Formats: sequence, C-alpha cells, structure tokens
Amino acid sequence: MNQYPYGYPDRNCRNCNDCDQQNSPHCWTRCCVLTGATGATGATGATGATGPQGPRGFMGFPGPTGPTGATGVTGPFGPQGNPGATGATGPMGPAGVTGATGATGATGVTGATGATGATGPMGPAGVTGVTGATGATGEIGATGATGATGATGEAGPVGPTGATGETGPVGPTGATGATGSTGIAAPLNLNSSANVAEQTPAAAGDALTFAITQAQAGTAISHAAGTAEFILTEPGIYEIEYNTVVASSASPTFTVALRLEINGDPIPGSRSSVSIGAAADEQTLSGRAVITVNGTPVTITLVAEDTNGTYSDTVLTIQKLD
Repeated sequence: MNQYPYGYPDRNCRNCNDCDQQNSPHCWTRCCVLTGATGATGATGATGATGPQGPRGFMGFPGPTGPTGATGVTGPFGPQGNPGATGATGPMGPAGVTGATGATGATGVTGATGATGATGPMGPAGVTGVTGATGATGEIGATGATGATGATGEAGPVGPTGATGETGPVGPTGATGATGSTGIAAPLNLNSSANVAEQTPAAAGDALTFAITQAQAGTAISHAAGTAEFILTEPGIYEIEYNTVVASSASPTFTVALRLEINGDPIPGSRSSVSIGAAADEQTLSGRAVITVNGTPVTITLVAEDTNGTYSDTVLTIQKLD
C-alpha cells in the first residue's frame, strides 16, 4: 500500500504549518496529514444540520501501478512525508488479490464540532403523525363586548290571562264630597195610641185595645179610640214599635208573650216574652218591626198569645218612613 497516495512530499514543505498557507506553490492541501494511533470510540454527538456541499478538491496524478506483492502484516503508519512530484500515469495493471481485512482500530477521540453549515433545502413533508391526545381545556377568556341590539321581532300571540292576584289593601278614604242640596221632606204620617188601664185578654190570640190617640199626623195611618185595629191606607215602608208593663194574673210562674200581626198573620221578629213568678211581679215587654206595604188597606194589631198576664201602660206607635 502506498504511504503517500497523493505523491511524495516536496522538500520545500518542511512542516505542517507551511501546508496551511494556501499560496505555497510547493505544498498540497493534505500534505501534512499525520495519522496517529486510533483512539477509543467516543460518545456519538448530536447530528448537526446538513451543511452545503463544499468544493471538490484537486485530484492528484496517479502513479504507475506496480505488481501486487504479497500482503504483509499491516505495520504502524509512519510519519507523513512531504508529497513528491507526480509521475506520469502508467498503464493500469491487473487487479491484485484483495488482501485480508485488518483488525479494526480503536475509535479516536471525537474532534471538536465544526461550524454549522448553511441550512439545506427543505426536504419533502413527512407522513402526518398520529393525532395527539386532547390537551386540557384552557381558562375561559374574558367576555367579549356586547354586540349591537338586533331588530325587534314580531310580537308573539297574546298569552293566556294569568290568575287574579290577591286583593290589595284598602286605599285611604277619599275626601268628603260637598253636601248635596236638601231634598223635599216626605210628609209625616204617624199614629201613637195608648192604653194606661190594666187589661187582661179573655182568650189566647185576643188583641189589646188602645183607649186614646196620643199623636196623629197625615192620613196614611188611622185608629179609632178604644179599638185594637190600626189601618194603613197608603203603600210604603212602615216602622211599628210597642211596649207595655205586664203582671201575672195567675200563679205559680207563667210565661207571657205578645206579637204584632198584619191582617191576622204574625209579623216575623216582632214577638217578645217574659217569665213572671208571682202576682206582684211586673216585667216590661217591647218589640219592633219594619214592614213594606204594597196593597192597601192593611190592619195592624198587637196580640196576646195567652191569658196569663195583665197589661198596663201599653203604647203602640206606627210611622210611615217614605
């Protein structure tokens, strides 16, 4: 194997520093490469970006091919000599027998990382990788500004009427209105008759009599002194009141009662009664009724329901209200 594959070293290249001078006419670019012992394999460095292809170096002239000798044991590399002048190219000899591969030397120390080359052209796009897992939801962003109000839509159909709400509180009383003009007074129709003396009914259902007329006004009510009947001759509303003092006409205790009648029928709500325990006992009976008279005439009487009482100071008053 040729120790100087690029020619014999020139005598003008005395050291490797001279080979660094690119303007030296006597030095080749790789004239001073010295091969040291193979070092241990270093850790694989990170792959740098592919730099641009550098310019092609000068090719030396091949020397004549000598006959292939027997492959001897590979000896250690000697120091690199200066390249000699390139001889003329001889004819190519036959290929020699390939010698046995020598043992691999130990990996030398990793050299310093060279300067990063210029970025090469972009390669074709790789196959799309598998979609990664969905990341965690980010925080909610700030609320955007309120958009402009849209146009008002058409009114919808009227909904059903809701339930009636509770009655509100009573409002304050309004101011009193002006007093109206005085109307025409209705004509007074009244009769008040009395019987001071004692009288005891002979039978249950007998009417008490009135001996005197104490007051009389108008023509709607009439009464003849000493009789029991009061005659109403005009339609309208009438108020009737009575009161009397009653004592027992028998013993022991008895209940006595009076009522008003119109044409012989009891007037509802006009009855009054009282219990008397002895002959000397006296009680007061009184009653009142308001009636409406449509057809006339009608007869009003004060009737005793029993014969147990003796009546005195009896007064009956009838007044037409309209």
